[in-house]
Amino acid sequence: MNVIGTIISHVKRKGGKGIAEQKRAEDALRESEERFRVISASALDAVILINDDGNVVYWNPAAERIFEYASEEIMGQNVHDALMPERYRAQFKKGFKEFKETGEGNAVGKVVELTAKRKGGDEFPMEIAVSPIRIKEKYWASAIIRDITERKQHEEQLKKFQFMVESAHDAIFFKDLQSRYVMANNKTIEAFGLSRDEVIGKNDLEIMSEGEEAKINIEADKFVFKTGETKKITKHMTGADGKEYWFQAIKTPHFDNNGNIVGLVGIARDITELKQSEKLKERLIQSDRLAAIGQLAAGVAHELNNPLGYVYSNLNSLREYIKDLKKYYQAVHEFIEETDQSSAKPIRRKAKRIVELGENLGIVEIMEDIESLSIESINGAKRAKDIVINLKNFSRPGETKPSMADINEGIESTIAIVWNEIRYHIKINKELGDLPLISCRSQELNQVVLNLLLNAAQAMKEPGNIWIRSRSKNGFVEIEVEDEGEGIPPENISKIFDPFFTTKPVGKGTGLGLSISYGIVQRHNGEMLVDSTPGKGSKFTVRIPNEGIIEENERRENAE
Repeated sequence: MNVIGTIISHVKRKGGKGIAEQKRAEDALRESEERFRVISASALDAVILINDDGNVVYWNPAAERIFEYASEEIMGQNVHDALMPERYRAQFKKGFKEFKETGEGNAVGKVVELTAKRKGGDEFPMEIAVSPIRIKEKYWASAIIRDITERKQHEEQLKKFQFMVESAHDAIFFKDLQSRYVMANNKTIEAFGLSRDEVIGKNDLEIMSEGEEAKINIEADKFVFKTGETKKITKHMTGADGKEYWFQAIKTPHFDNNGNIVGLVGIARDITELKQSEKLKERLIQSDRLAAIGQLAAGVAHELNNPLGYVYSNLNSLREYIKDLKKYYQAVHEFIEETDQSSAKPIRRKAKRIVELGENLGIVEIMEDIESLSIESINGAKRAKDIVINLKNFSRPGETKPSMADINEGIESTIAIVWNEIRYHIKINKELGDLPLISCRSQELNQVVLNLLLNAAQAMKEPGNIWIRSRSKNGFVEIEVEDEGEGIPPENISKIFDPFFTTKPVGKGTGLGLSISYGIVQRHNGEMLVDSTPGKGSKFTVRIPNEGIIEENERRENAE
């Protein structure tokens, strides 16, 4: 059907105009029709004209593409029967009946979303805007329809993304180039303990009470904006409840379509429990260390008592010697004073008495003995000092940062501590090889060696041997402790590193020694191996990589 022709005929019938004027109107309408066809043919949206019977009288190429009906197929068909799902047809036909009389309806003069049907029966979401055209006292409808399937899919994906972001256990946020929060999920808002309005549009300096922490955050933002690289930081903050919290944040640059940085995306994870767990581990390690000292206390006291005993005895002897030396010195002093006032004969008699006094006091022997007593006392005091230093180094809180250390020195000092506990029934055989210095927490590794030596000694009911070896092998420093004890039953091998597992009698162990030692070795990126044969003994091997442990800050800097 020629739609414009229909409209022209309608205009002619209305009459009241001259021929010339009517001709101009017809030409204008034809010109409008041509423009309409060109525009509608190139439109991306479907353009449909529906007469007052609800039948299609115009169908542009976009409508063919969207609804999959060719123009010749759809022309003259009822639009509701062809394009509307069956469950909606009655409702739409009722609405159209009112529309053709009044020119009014729910979709007139505005854009609404409806569900439509393609030729093959597939349903899809559409946007439709309807305009009324009054012809022959009735209203026709021109409709512009847009397929919004892709947009709805994007909206659905966005909803899922928003749900995922809002339900995440991590804080997720977007910042602009001024470090202002432009989006923040619920976890981010909760972390600040503020309302959303108090966070969005503000930077950390405006939000956080702790200025230094806020500055650290903003400096990290500047790094991302300047370099275009990801930045990882660990930050501390005090919550609105007054409690301390720790977060590990990863900040990644956000680029626009032209590759320009327009902000950043941040993800921050609450690692407070992890930090508290690390502190608990430190306390357990320290507790185990002190427990080991308690276990060794009696032996250490005896070990200290020996050198202190002869130091005390030697000092008493020195005190008596000093008394005799003072007497001798007094006699010599008097002799010197009388020399100028006496004749030769009395002088000789006085000198003889001094010599006799020296012999009676044993001055020569005293002088010789003083030197040996001094040497012995110095050695004893040094021995006591070394024991105290070893105990102090062993018992003090663990190092917070690794340092370069000689593992063999640690083995030697640990043997010195444990020696008195085991020396009466155990012979320690040392086979220490040349080792490189490694980055480690030496006190913690000393604790591992102590636990292994004590376990080895306690596993031996009869006098025997313990071998402790060290070597550098295949990029690892290895420490090996082997005993001639009872060995470990096969069913217990998988349990020996479990916390609180022990086969010792009550009061002989907490069951934490090997568990803590295993954790220490893992923290050093190493491994602990065990080889045991019941009735023959056990061998524990600790392997630490030559590069040791790299502090987290250093690892992060290297990554950056």
